[in-house]
Amino acid sequence: MSQSVMLLLLTRLGFIFIGLVNEVDLFDYNNTVMRTVDDQTITAMHRYTDTVIVSGDVTLTELIDGVDLSDDTMQHNTNNTLTGTKSFLNDLGLNVIGDVTFDSGKTVHGVDVSQWVVDSVKHYSDMVINGFKTFQADVTFAGNLTVAGGLAGVSFAPDTVLTLSGDQTISGSKTFLQTLVVDGSCNLQVTGTVDGINVTYVGEKALLYDKNETTQIMERQINFLAPPYFGNTSIETINGINISYIIEEIENGSNISIFGDRLKQQCDVLSDMSEAMNNSAIIFKHVEDFATFYASKGRSWTHFSMENDDFLVLATDSTDCTDSSMYMYNKTTNWFNVVAPLKTQGAESMDYFEFGGSSFLAVAFKGPVPSSSTCNFDSTIRNPVGAGSSYVQVFRFDSTLATPQFVLWQSLGADNPNHVKAFKWGLKQCIVIANYFTFVDGKYITNIDSKAYCMEDFETGFTSETYDFPTYGAVKVDVLLVEDKPHISFANNYHAHEGHLTSSHVYIWNTDTMSFDSFALATDACMDILFMEINVTPYSKKIFFATANHRAMLGAISVVDIYEYNSDSTSGDVFQLKMSVNVPGAVHLSQMVLADGYSYMLILDEERSQKIHMYKFTGKGSFQEVTQLAVSYKSVGVTPFIIEGVGSFVATATDNTPNSMMAHKGSDIFKVVTEGDTLSAATCMMDYSFLDV
Repeated sequence: MSQSVMLLLLTRLGFIFIGLVNEVDLFDYNNTVMRTVDDQTITAMHRYTDTVIVSGDVTLTELIDGVDLSDDTMQHNTNNTLTGTKSFLNDLGLNVIGDVTFDSGKTVHGVDVSQWVVDSVKHYSDMVINGFKTFQADVTFAGNLTVAGGLAGVSFAPDTVLTLSGDQTISGSKTFLQTLVVDGSCNLQVTGTVDGINVTYVGEKALLYDKNETTQIMERQINFLAPPYFGNTSIETINGINISYIIEEIENGSNISIFGDRLKQQCDVLSDMSEAMNNSAIIFKHVEDFATFYASKGRSWTHFSMENDDFLVLATDSTDCTDSSMYMYNKTTNWFNVVAPLKTQGAESMDYFEFGGSSFLAVAFKGPVPSSSTCNFDSTIRNPVGAGSSYVQVFRFDSTLATPQFVLWQSLGADNPNHVKAFKWGLKQCIVIANYFTFVDGKYITNIDSKAYCMEDFETGFTSETYDFPTYGAVKVDVLLVEDKPHISFANNYHAHEGHLTSSHVYIWNTDTMSFDSFALATDACMDILFMEINVTPYSKKIFFATANHRAMLGAISVVDIYEYNSDSTSGDVFQLKMSVNVPGAVHLSQMVLADGYSYMLILDEERSQKIHMYKFTGKGSFQEVTQLAVSYKSVGVTPFIIEGVGSFVATATDNTPNSMMAHKGSDIFKVVTEGDTLSAATCMMDYSFLDV
C-alpha cells in the first residue's frame, strides 16, 4: 500500500503542494499526468494492458510497426493499387467474393485470362475447338459421339463400318487373320463362289463328313492321293473279286500283332527289372586310405575336372603366407602329383568355374594379416571392383605359360570372407561371398552384408552389379538353382546383439519383384548349411536343406536340422523340419552319390576323436547313419568327389599345426569301396519278323 506525503503552503497565488500523492508529483502535475482535456505532447512510451477505445479520429504523423497506415494500406471502400508480390499463406488462398478483372495482356501463370471467354470450352454451350488436342488419359463420352471426319484415319460412318446388327453390303476385299466361325444358329449364304468353286454345287455333290444316317451315291471315280482309312466298311467285291476271305486273314494277322506287342512290353519290363537289380547288386562296403598330404594349415579341398583331367587344390590358412598346392590325378600311376603352384599367399576356400571358354578359381582370403606378416597377397590387386577390408581373388588358367597355371585375373572387395561359391545364373556368371566380420574402431563387427558379384561378358569381367545380403558372422554359403531362380543360403555364426543364438537365412529370387525374398531358420552358432537335391524316383526329386548348429553353450551337443523344401507351399512355410541328428561337434556338411545310386550326407565331427558320420537317404525325407570314418585331429573340412572310371573319394582338410597334445597330422584322401557284381544286361532279343504281315 502506497502512502502520500504532502506539504500544503498557502501563498498569494493559491495553494502550493509539495510532495507526492499516490506517488505522483503534484508540483509537476501539468507535465506528468495525461489529462482528459487540452492538447498534450506525450514523450514517453505507454503500454495499455486492456482495450483502448477512441471515440474520435486518430491522426498519426509517423509509422506503426514500420507501416504508413495513411498511405500504404488497402482501403475497403475506395480503389486501391497494389504494388509488389503478395503471398497468401493460409490454406484457402485468396477468396474473391465479386468479379476479378484483368487488363488485356495480363496473365495468370502465363495464361492470358482475357482470352478465356474466347478460348475456353463451356460445359453447356456448343463450341468449335480449333487446334490439335492430346489427351494423356482415357476420354469417356456419356452421350453420343458424332465425328464428321475420321478416327485414326478411319471413317466410322454407318455405311463404312461393319456393325453387329442390321443388313449391310460389304465392298472391297476383307482378310480375316484368324478362323471365321459362323454360329450354328445361322447359315452362311454365298451367292457367288469360294476360291472359284460353286459351293452350292459342292453342297449337293460333295462327300459328306460324319453323316451317319445319310446315304450318298458316288456317281464319279474318286482318286485318293493317300491311303484311305475306313472304319466299319462293308465291301463285297473289288473289281468283281470276293474279298471276304482276305478280310479273315487280315483279322488273324492283327491278332498276332497284338500278341507280339504284348511280348515286347513284357520284355521291356524284364529289362527294367534287370537294371534295378543291377543297381541293387552294388552296395557300399567301406572306406580305405588312399593318400595323405602334409601341408601347413589346410583349410579346404577343391576338386574340378579340366580338359579331361581331374585336379585337387588344397587351400592353406590366410595368415600362413603359404601358396596353395594344385595336384593332378595320374591315371597311369593312380596317384595325385603336384603340377603347379597357386600363388595365393594363403587361402580359406576356393571354387572352380568355367566361363567364356576359360577356367577360373575364386579364392577367399580371410585376412587381414598381422602387420608383421610377410604375406603379399594384397600387393597384387588387379582390376578391383567393390570395396572391403580384404578381397576375393579370381584366378584364370593360362595354358600359354611354360608351366601352365592359374594367374591372378581380378579382385573383388570383401570383408574377411570365410567362404566363396560360384554359380551360373542364365547367361551370367556369379560369385557369392560369405563375409565374416570387419573392424570398426578396433572392434569386431559381424553384422555386415555378404555380397554376390556377377558378370555377363568375359572381356568386361565382374562389374559393379552386386547384390547385398544382410548376414551375421557368415561362415559358409551354398547355392541351388531351382527353375533358374537362385536360392542362396548363409550360415550365420554370431550376431553382434543376439550372440550365437541367431537365425541363418535363405534368400530366394522373386521374378515378380526382381529382388530376393528372405527366409529365416533358427540356428545356434551355425557352422555350415547345405542344399541337397536328391532323386527319389527316376522321374521325381526332392530338395532338402541342412543346418549344422554347433551350439556355443558349454556342454551342449551339436544338432544337424534337416528340412524339406517345398517351393509350392501356399502357407508360406516352404521349409518344413523333417528330422534332427545329434552330432557332438558338427562343423561341416557335404553330399555325395555313390555307385549304389543312393545319396549320402557327410557330417564332420570336430571332437578330439574326430570322425565323419555318413548318413544314407532312405526315402520319405529320412536319413539313416550307416558308418563312421575316423579322421585326423583338427580336420576342418570334408570334400567328396568322383573320378570317372576310377571311383568315389572323400578328402579331408586338416589344420595340422602341431601342439603338445596331438601329433602332427596330414590332410587325407579316402577311397570309397563298394562290392557286388553287376547282373547281365540281357534283354529280350527275340526276332519279331515272323509277326510281320
